[in-house]
Amino acid sequence: MSYAVVGCSDCNALWVVAGRPETTSCPRCETRHQFGTLKQFVTTDDEDHAREVRASILANKAGYGEAFADMDGFTALGADAMAAGIDDDDYLDAAGVDAAEAAAAGERAEGT
Repeated sequence: MSYAVVGCSDCNALWVVAGRPETTSCPRCETRHQFGTLKQFVTTDDEDHAREVRASILANKAGYGEAFADMDGFTALGADAMAAGIDDDDYLDAAGVDAAEAAAAGERAEGT
């Protein structure tokens, strides 16, 4: 599967498109575009690489290109964000809910 970073000619939004569809819609302004007429900033077989390129372009447009270059890659940032949050059991405990009882109730409700 190939992935392309494309830009909207109406609102300048950037998004990643998988494959080569005939048309695609801008996620910001919802304008429908013929895929072949869109500017493609990069085409790659690696979805993470396409996301990385999109993020880099957006950072440069916003004046944060140097800060973005100093950061870990897109995939590492996602893992760091997941690790930074509170886990479900701690959240439930802080809310006064017994996590084990909640899990048991969920299993009973699902019939497992």
